[in-house]
Amino acid sequence: MKNEDNSRRIQFEGMEKWMEQFFDDPFTSISESFRVDLFETDEEYIIEAELPTVKKDNVQLHLVDDALIVEVKTNTVTSNSKTLKREILLPFEMKRRIVKAILKNNILEIFIQKNGKVNPPQSKIIIE
Repeated sequence: MKNEDNSRRIQFEGMEKWMEQFFDDPFTSISESFRVDLFETDEEYIIEAELPTVKKDNVQLHLVDDALIVEVKTNTVTSNSKTLKREILLPFEMKRRIVKAILKNNILEIFIQKNGKVNPPQSKIIIE
């Protein structure tokens, strides 16, 4: 029983750190990054990224250990292109998780299943 309580506390602390990372850097400007929201259901974690005027071909998703890396190549009026990168740390190892991504109406939705694993481990996610 005591181990179960410790396990829940560790999971909560991991989730708390996961959420805090989005408020840690007050000096990141909107032009250097993009908005990301996190949600949790009973079955999955959901990450939503707001990517206005970005095409699916200009977005890459990579899994590295306990992180999801989102890279977005943008075309701006003042310069040819710019790459924005956001690393989202998660409280669990990512490479064996079932992950699905959809880009629709300028919103990138990434669904990470809580249960179920893929074999072999994956490092890149295809966006539908």
